[in-house]
Amino acid sequence: MGATGSGKTSFINVASGSALRVGSGLTSCTDAVQTSEPFWLENRLVRLIDTPGFDDTAKTDTEVLTMIAAFLSSMYRRGVMLSGAIYIHRISDIRMGGTSTRNFKLFRGLCGETMLRNVVIVTNMWGEVTLDPVLERGAQLKRHYDTPASAHAIVGCVASKTPRALCIQRELVDEQRVITETTAGAELGRELHEQAMKFKEERRRLQDEMDEALRQKDDQAREELEQATAELDQEILRVQTDSQQLASCYASDKARLKKMQQDLETAAQQESERQAAEHRRRMTDIDDRIRRTRESESRETMHLAARLRRLQRQQAEPARRRPRRGLWDDFLDFLSVGQH
Repeated sequence: MGATGSGKTSFINVASGSALRVGSGLTSCTDAVQTSEPFWLENRLVRLIDTPGFDDTAKTDTEVLTMIAAFLSSMYRRGVMLSGAIYIHRISDIRMGGTSTRNFKLFRGLCGETMLRNVVIVTNMWGEVTLDPVLERGAQLKRHYDTPASAHAIVGCVASKTPRALCIQRELVDEQRVITETTAGAELGRELHEQAMKFKEERRRLQDEMDEALRQKDDQAREELEQATAELDQEILRVQTDSQQLASCYASDKARLKKMQQDLETAAQQESERQAAEHRRRMTDIDDRIRRTRESESRETMHLAARLRRLQRQQAEPARRRPRRGLWDDFLDFLSVGQH
């Protein structure tokens, strides 16, 4: 996990040898939760999960949270837990402030305090990140050198850990909470509320300036302020919509994943049935070949036995055709020998 442009997908590709699409700069390319190719590390088969950032350029924070939450809860319902979580600190965020702090708070809300011992925080800005609270609870801080060996060392820090349920998995599945009542959902709701209050305060300020421009009859300033107010109204509407759609987006993503799982199970069942039918066909073919071979061998055996009997008869026939010798024949032979 991590902010957009932090290098999550690149890290996964380096570690696993996958070819997931990578964005450029701070433009997001990961618009859905995706998984790497499985790879062996320290006698363990590892698969990494890539997630969109909370400041995604194409999706709202609400959409990103519900997407991640739906994926994690679906995985947990199937009995699958994570060995660990890797948070990648964006290289352009020199210090943990503003957006970075908000992203990390949401990440922490997703993981929960007990999962922090299975967390590795990765940074390219050594010495610039202050994360003492989470480090004190067992999280590790590692530097990535953009090499497979470096990535494998980082993954190895959590691959050997005992798999644990994330906080949001326990809240959504075990405790049956709605997403707005989860730790991460409440944190996002608080952030959205603060944004709404900030935007409304900014709008009041713009309205005061617009009123002053009207009194001064400054048409250019008034037009600029009207445009700024319209843009701010759009931001206020976006924040309000995000806040209202948190539960509905989660339900939609959950249903979508359930449908995908059912489709995969159906496809797997059909493939299993196809393979079973193919196996039965091959077994029948082999049985037929064995039967034909045995029949052929039986006919050959009978043919050889018949030849053997014929040869035996032929050997016996000359003996039967020779005349039987008697005493008179022996006497004549004796006389013949005596004459010589």
